[in-house]
Amino acid sequence: MTELLTGQRALRGRASLDLALEPFDYRQARSYWRIGDHRTAFLVDAVVGGAPGYRDLLDGRVPAGPGEFADWLAAGVLNPSHALFREADDLLAEEPGLVDRSLYRSIVGAVAEGSRTIRNVARAVGRPETALGHPLGQLMRSRFLVRHDDVFRPRRPLLSVADPLLRFFFSVVRPDLPRFEARPPLRARWLRGDAPPGGARPHRCGARRPGAMLRGRVTADVSL
Repeated sequence: MTELLTGQRALRGRASLDLALEPFDYRQARSYWRIGDHRTAFLVDAVVGGAPGYRDLLDGRVPAGPGEFADWLAAGVLNPSHALFREADDLLAEEPGLVDRSLYRSIVGAVAEGSRTIRNVARAVGRPETALGHPLGQLMRSRFLVRHDDVFRPRRPLLSVADPLLRFFFSVVRPDLPRFEARPPLRARWLRGDAPPGGARPHRCGARRPGAMLRGRVTADVSL
């Protein structure tokens, strides 16, 4: 839809309003999720951020307190059969301007795991710094990454992942994905801090093909 206003499209130059819908900030999200405890609200915001649609995907359930946060994670965001488990990959895949999916995933993953400068990102993804100008620009224009300029070091900006769900997936889930794809008891043990037993990654035959008509409406993801 956004491409109708670009390039040589029929509606180019005819738009009179460009309204960007921003996600809720922490306080707005806390009110929207109806979370009374500040620490619990902080934990929830650190995982799902301020996208209002995620509350419906989780059936409006929120942890009653910090002690229930691990169970809330295991039942939703860390549940491989839940739609939010792969939401981060879907967000990147559905952005029309991100052509080289593997490169963009690698860049976001590198930033989420601590590569905050362009030089460190280039080292992490195995590309020269000069080759990252366009992909970094695309990720920032799409608001997946944010550039923070340092007034004392103007030529060394720092990068961060803008979306909390992306940041959580690439910094927590993706590096240890086989464990999170294991049976629910193993995921619960991981959340409690116990080391799960080693084992091969379970075979997955994906039956998952998100359709435009059902986007944001599917609450389960079944893989046989």
